[in-house]
Amino acid sequence: MPFKILVAEDDVISRHLLVNLLLRNGYEVISCQDGNEAWGHLSSPDGPHLAILDWMMPGLRGIDICRNVREQNLEISPYLIILTASRNEKKDVLEVFRTGTNDYIEKPFNANELLARVKLGEEHIRLN
Repeated sequence: MPFKILVAEDDVISRHLLVNLLLRNGYEVISCQDGNEAWGHLSSPDGPHLAILDWMMPGLRGIDICRNVREQNLEISPYLIILTASRNEKKDVLEVFRTGTNDYIEKPFNANELLARVKLGEEHIRLN
């Protein structure tokens, strides 16, 4: 069974690049353009195992979705990666991790780095 990943990104080009990269690497991908749609998928019983969430997007922000997911106290919680424009403030990085985010990647993302972080998340989920 392919590993299911949700991509929530409001920028069409970034979303397209992410989805195609993941598909080429054998992942099943659910693509969303806003936070509300992403939350709908993540809160469903057969939701994805991993999510790449844009920090700022229409509807719920990525960090709000992370907070919501962690409040669910799921037996096996999805691995959550925030995708964000460069943030130079330490307080921003701390805010990301306080929400229960597992990892974050800055835009523009490097394909090899993104795949390595996704692989780490996949291993984390499989071990749990």
